[in-house]
Amino acid sequence: MARRMASILEVQDLHVSYQSRGGAPSQALAGVSFHVTRGEILGVLGESGSGKSTLAGSLLRLLHLNGKITKGAVFFEGQDILHANSNELQEIRGKRISLIFQEPSVALHPTMRAGEQVRQVLAAHGSARKNTLREKTRQVLSTVFPEETERISQLYPHQLSGGQRQRLLIAQAIACGPSLVIADEPTASLDPTTQMEILGVFRTLREKTGRCNDPHHPQSSGARWTG
Repeated sequence: MARRMASILEVQDLHVSYQSRGGAPSQALAGVSFHVTRGEILGVLGESGSGKSTLAGSLLRLLHLNGKITKGAVFFEGQDILHANSNELQEIRGKRISLIFQEPSVALHPTMRAGEQVRQVLAAHGSARKNTLREKTRQVLSTVFPEETERISQLYPHQLSGGQRQRLLIAQAIACGPSLVIADEPTASLDPTTQMEILGVFRTLREKTGRCNDPHHPQSSGARWTG
């Protein structure tokens, strides 16, 4: 199937298997195909263990060591992700495509202040000048914490609420201005009120930046759902 010219992401017939120790491979994804256009929100629905996280990791070739993409193609902005070399992947991950992990308590560094966690993402993909990084960090945090940017930047993860930790993960994800944001069930561990708050953040970011987010949640209005 030819790639759609208007698509930012095109996934074609993707198959992923996991190799158990001493056993036969176990298929996690079989024939997954979809496309995403700029500004679109695509949600993937499925019960626990159905392969949603495997799909998210596959798009950036971030599978566990026993995971293997056995068939299919993934094109991002016309580039073949599955055949990209290590340098090309380094340029793509975090800078052009970002991934918001499912559990903030695991993804965030417990002994690092919120501002520093965003600053390190920027430093890894951009300017190393201290003044530039400080200002960019403030700008990114103000996007998700507009009324308490300075206070939040000085706090550690354990001092933040569940919703604030999730917002911090979002801040890391959007720090370098990626074209595509993949969110692995970002509301799964939150209460209903906070879930709606985080989904509101995604919608606001899409309106402001045109980025595409994948919140995996059926309450995200205006989204197209596949599952």
